[in-house]
Amino acid sequence: MVAEAYASKAQWYIYAKAYEPAIPLLNKAIKACTNKAQRIRLTFLLAQLELETGKKALASSHFTQVYKSNAAFDMAFNAHLNQLSIAEQNSSKKNDRIKTLQALLKDDKNSDNVDQIYFQIGRSYQDAGNAKQAELNYKQSVLKSKRNQTQKGLSYLALANLYFNQPDYVTAKNYYDSTLSVLPSSHPSFDAIRKKNSNLDLLTSQLIIIDTEDSLQALAKLPEAEKRLKIIAQLEQKAKQDAAKKQTAGSPNTGMYTTNNDNTGNQIDAKFYFNNSAALSQGFADFKKRTASGSFPIAF
Repeated sequence: MVAEAYASKAQWYIYAKAYEPAIPLLNKAIKACTNKAQRIRLTFLLAQLELETGKKALASSHFTQVYKSNAAFDMAFNAHLNQLSIAEQNSSKKNDRIKTLQALLKDDKNSDNVDQIYFQIGRSYQDAGNAKQAELNYKQSVLKSKRNQTQKGLSYLALANLYFNQPDYVTAKNYYDSTLSVLPSSHPSFDAIRKKNSNLDLLTSQLIIIDTEDSLQALAKLPEAEKRLKIIAQLEQKAKQDAAKKQTAGSPNTGMYTTNNDNTGNQIDAKFYFNNSAALSQGFADFKKRTASGSFPIAF
């Protein structure tokens, strides 16, 4: 009962995001706890709070305790990943952790947690300044995520932040949309992500308008023959992309990442003429009629 009282009070502080006063309460709860499984769970929670508040040495020690205990596999696995993360932050050898994580992918015991492993590999590459490899591994994390919606949401969020910092605001907006669609609303960062995503709405809509205008003005300046070839090329490319999407949608998942797998949505992209299938289909039909009749009146 004493352990439960301390743990309940600590939980109240955690809900209020006051982590510092929760830490000594958890320490008291652990000392008073007689149930081994409960003590391991409280130790894991304590390590998370210590990591959150910058007490990396203590966090590493407690994560190691959990990892070497008889904790449930998922808890032990996450404790091990966190311990590796802390060790990497204290070392200049970034590739060592990446190799260790890649080795975990080959272990059948970790088959249900490969999404978390790819996420950690992506974060290591990002910390090392390799944005391209970080992006590829975050996308693999999304693709491999089958049951852990929180991890899938965090992987989408990592991609969104990656694109936001490039900056590629339109792509970032799509990934923030995906984050909010799968990340549980109870997640501490959910409201902040939703606010940031809302702020991007106006910006991305204006960027699309500017991009469309620039494309159309550049097209209008081309000689008539080159203009026709450019439009034909764009239409043919779009037709091929649509055919490929239909084929992918009707085929078994190959395990390769495609834009169809990530639920980022195409609502924004569809506003651009050459990404609007309905407009393109009608435009292509009109184009063929005008070409056949020898007239090609285009107004810009």
